[in-house]
Amino acid sequence: PFHCSLMRPARDQMARLLADAAAPLTPRFAYYPNRTARPTQEPTVIYELLIDQIEHPVLWRQSVTQMMERGITRGIEFGPGKVLAGLAKRIERLERLSEDVGREHPRLGFGLRITTLVRDTTEEAWRDAEAKVAKMAAETGQSSWGGHRGAVGQQRLLELTERGEV
Repeated sequence: PFHCSLMRPARDQMARLLADAAAPLTPRFAYYPNRTARPTQEPTVIYELLIDQIEHPVLWRQSVTQMMERGITRGIEFGPGKVLAGLAKRIERLERLSEDVGREHPRLGFGLRITTLVRDTTEEAWRDAEAKVAKMAAETGQSSWGGHRGAVGQQRLLELTERGEV
């Protein structure tokens, strides 16, 4: 539930921690906040944005795109795992793919956007998707997945197809 109002207690705790911390210094490099996607080196603004992003939606794709446009290729990810690094790599691949095929599309989501960019036809995309489902069913020892249509992402794709947007 990160980046939503359910995180208010964590946001308040972060605000207390930063209020008690030593006065921030001006960083040597710009900070790219995922809350605004605009780089800054203003110490107090950085603290405010670090607090604010905990309970508000963020502009992660736009932040990564800003960094890419400025030639930034490395970053530091705090916390467990490599979720943000993985997302950044996907965004970079999608931006490159969009440039390569010469098409700009509104962002729907990573999986849906990849399908839209690299497939020539809806039928080709469905054939590939059905083959992947059949492979997953075979790997789990099931004879099929029974034509399951209940997944949210799959339902969204079906709705887009009905409207002719995919």
